[in-house]
Amino acid sequence: MLELQRPDSLVVRVVNAIRTEIDSGRLAPESRLPTEQQLAEQLNVSRSVIREAIAQLKADGVLIARRGLGSYISKTPAGTVFRFPQGDGRLPDLAQMFEMRLWIETQAASIAAQRRDAADLQRMRGALQEMHDKR
Repeated sequence: MLELQRPDSLVVRVVNAIRTEIDSGRLAPESRLPTEQQLAEQLNVSRSVIREAIAQLKADGVLIARRGLGSYISKTPAGTVFRFPQGDGRLPDLAQMFEMRLWIETQAASIAAQRRDAADLQRMRGALQEMHDKR
């Protein structure tokens, strides 16, 4: 079946533009983001597009809202959320997402097992005993 190539939405373009400014150093960590009005004028989009992009960046941990002061670049401007790239407009394949989770979770469990100590083992024994008692 044929698929149409969909261009990025305006929100995605604004998010990418702001991330580019952060990555280049023109917007430094803990600096104030320009106002919605300024960004809308600079990027030639509506304020609602700017608001939606800012909301996504806040959800990703890239921006932090300070009540009454505006939005600021976080100390960790790379963000705290992993998103699959969607440059071609297609959603990531569900099987690929589960495959990636398997790799990540297996490695995380391996590292946790290597780093555990006696107190961790005691807490696990306690949790197992509590689950057993609730049967």
